[in-house]
Amino acid sequence: MKRNRISAGILLAVGILVLLYTGSYGMFCVLAAVLFLLLCLAIYKVLAGRNLAGYIQLPENGEKKARISGKICIENHSILPLFCVGCDLYWANRLTGEKGKEKILFGIAGKKTEEIQFSFETVYSGECTVQAQTLECMDSLRIFRRKIPVSMYGATVILPEIYDAREEITHSESYNMESFRYSQEHGGEDAGETFQVREYEAGDSMKQIHWKLSARLNDLVVREPGYPVTRSVLVFLETGYEGSFPDPEYLDRQASVALSVTDALLRQGITCQLGFYDFALNRVFQENIQDMESFWQAAVLVVRAGRQENGVSGLRRFLENCEEWQAGHYIYVTAKEAAKEVVLLQESAEVTILNGEDNSQA
Repeated sequence: MKRNRISAGILLAVGILVLLYTGSYGMFCVLAAVLFLLLCLAIYKVLAGRNLAGYIQLPENGEKKARISGKICIENHSILPLFCVGCDLYWANRLTGEKGKEKILFGIAGKKTEEIQFSFETVYSGECTVQAQTLECMDSLRIFRRKIPVSMYGATVILPEIYDAREEITHSESYNMESFRYSQEHGGEDAGETFQVREYEAGDSMKQIHWKLSARLNDLVVREPGYPVTRSVLVFLETGYEGSFPDPEYLDRQASVALSVTDALLRQGITCQLGFYDFALNRVFQENIQDMESFWQAAVLVVRAGRQENGVSGLRRFLENCEEWQAGHYIYVTAKEAAKEVVLLQESAEVTILNGEDNSQA
């Protein structure tokens, strides 16, 4: 566009010099026509593109190292056609920090909707977002342009690879499904454990009556179920780092390790949860993994989770917000060195540390 403006300016200047030198009526008519054309193009620039709307469509899921195809849909509500529209699409991977830009050019008739295909490729897993903030409308000669602010956004999820986790990590004998610790302060709904035995009160369920003990005491007593405060296994994904972010490859592998271990535990029927701290939302996620549906829902949350560098660890935030919840066994998955708060876990439970940097057990 800049080159076109310079060329038009040079030709106009040459024409004016020739007109002044020769006084030719023909040259005057040519210059008048050129100036009239430029005036029309300037008016077109002001009027065109006033009623544009658009949105971005992306598939729900994509694959690593494969082109992800999407489309941008532009609606022109004006009767004026747009001969040339430019749009810069910026994409980013929220998990690994990958970024890129795709430039697209298109035209659109008046009162029409245009769908323009685009594609990009990411090497790693994560949630990839695509957004556009401006549309650049140009005349047919690309001399004048007008930038129109827009707000278009789309996202797609590329899930990590799920592999067969090593047998020594997920062997069921290492994770006792019966290793529950029960609250000493209040009862719950676990009929397999008794919190206390007390006198019968109006409204108590008949199922809670301890008939043998009632017959012995010659008075009705009820058995109050226990409340478990310790689960079997918690797979924790580290999302905060005191130093800089790990390499994208390690972040991708970290997510893959955490989900693969969780998948292996689920397939062996071992009670587990998947936990992490989302720094973007400032909240703890603690997902019960009961079936494949809950597993895949948690997998999406993992790749969307906000990470933080040069700050506190995600484990620290997790412990600050989940003081009453404990696990019998923690599997701590990080992409760099383990956070110093791991020692707090080791005081009350068994801890396995897995590092996405080397994908080995510590």
